[in-house]
Amino acid sequence: MGRHRHDGARVISVAPVGQNYLKSRLRFAGLLGALAFSVAAIADTRDYRDPNYDYFVAGDPSLPRAGHTQFMLALMGGGGLVDAAYAALARQAGAGHIVVLRAVSDDSFDPDDGRYDTLFVTRWGPVASAETIVFHHREASFDPRVLAVLRGADGIFLAGGDQANYIRYWKGTPVQQLLNAHLRAGRPLGGSSAGLAILGRYSYTALDGGSMQSKIALANPYDAGVTLEDDFLHCRWLENVITDSHFSQRSRLGRLIVFIARIDRDHVGADAYGIGIDENSALLIGADGTGRVAEGSAGGAWVVRPRRRPAVLTAGLPLSIGEVGIVRLGPRSRIDFRTRRVTAPAAVTTVSLERGIPRRDPVVSPLLMGAPSASDPTMAQMQWHRRVLIVSTPGDEDPQFIAQQLALSQWTGGDERDLSVVRIEGDTVTGSSETASELRDRYRLDTATFSVALVGKDGHVALRSPVPVTGAQLQAEIDAMPMRKAGQR
Repeated sequence: MGRHRHDGARVISVAPVGQNYLKSRLRFAGLLGALAFSVAAIADTRDYRDPNYDYFVAGDPSLPRAGHTQFMLALMGGGGLVDAAYAALARQAGAGHIVVLRAVSDDSFDPDDGRYDTLFVTRWGPVASAETIVFHHREASFDPRVLAVLRGADGIFLAGGDQANYIRYWKGTPVQQLLNAHLRAGRPLGGSSAGLAILGRYSYTALDGGSMQSKIALANPYDAGVTLEDDFLHCRWLENVITDSHFSQRSRLGRLIVFIARIDRDHVGADAYGIGIDENSALLIGADGTGRVAEGSAGGAWVVRPRRRPAVLTAGLPLSIGEVGIVRLGPRSRIDFRTRRVTAPAAVTTVSLERGIPRRDPVVSPLLMGAPSASDPTMAQMQWHRRVLIVSTPGDEDPQFIAQQLALSQWTGGDERDLSVVRIEGDTVTGSSETASELRDRYRLDTATFSVALVGKDGHVALRSPVPVTGAQLQAEIDAMPMRKAGQR
């Protein structure tokens, strides 16, 4: 669906205003003023663009609100769509009006990239309507039309992207106030990837412009990239929680342990713990505080709770900490957020780290060391969501493989380009649940020599090389891809 520019004949144009002005205006106008903004917002149910945001809609926003909604949180790990989670969000919203929020740092949003509004109406509903607002600037958070849409939401979904944009655009604005008012009213809310990252009382903000890697955080818990927030959203049951997404696939346990250690050090009495969600997976939390993994999830959820204070938590020194409790939730597991007790866990273990190095453990090695994980996706599951660099080598002592690993560790542009890395070392595969022979046969990779293949989101092989590729090469190749040039990540 194309995007249409709004004009004075179709949509009332209101210049962005400051927060103090908006508050005084609403106090003066009262309920009548709020109603007027709502009418303006739905006067035209086309897609349109504003200098500060984009608006997309499916269904009919003028229909009455849901007669009954019920609280629920949907914590989604990103990397795929878990239909059961979105359907639950629509159901708990009383088949009413869904509002989807996204944010980008420029004007590059493509309306055909993840039309959640259309999917809510055609696939996950029924719902009366689904409206998407894509924020391009902080000024949109004061726009009366945006605020009117949020006030009318029966359910809200926070999409993926870059959580730093959510913090920059929404913190200290009416949007933050309305999101928390929505939660206090007992209405459902969900978030995926970056949207998941901001659901806990504590959150990793990525305000430095990067994406913190476990190995960096463990080597120096006070690295400038460990940027944490403690007063953004206040979701019931998540007041002591920090969340993390893409959990197993991007080996994020190490950084989550660091985040928790920092929170407990910086906030006396926080008693923080972490919830990690695997890709293409979701954890649903009901009004009674019971959480369960959504049906159809490819992976699971992880509960991370240190039992001891860190032995070493000092700027410039690697983290040392003992007895961090790790629990994995599977399809039959339940977690009671009132007590933090997990029934029928899929796996339970503890991990200790000495100078940033964990002991090997079959449960947590995939999350800390990047070893193969049973919850890793297939290439088919990653298609249309991720670009994949396949690195194939006869063995991990291959000098070209080591050089490739070094090149990837020095390049920071992979996350923002939705790049996953699948490593084939002999017969061992990391990053995909498929076998080495399946991947080598499909992508024509020689078993006896080093090679790499870059696979685009559409599944085609965009680049092959018999030698290691640099970050600059990958960046140039990905940025030239049609989907990337069209404004998609």
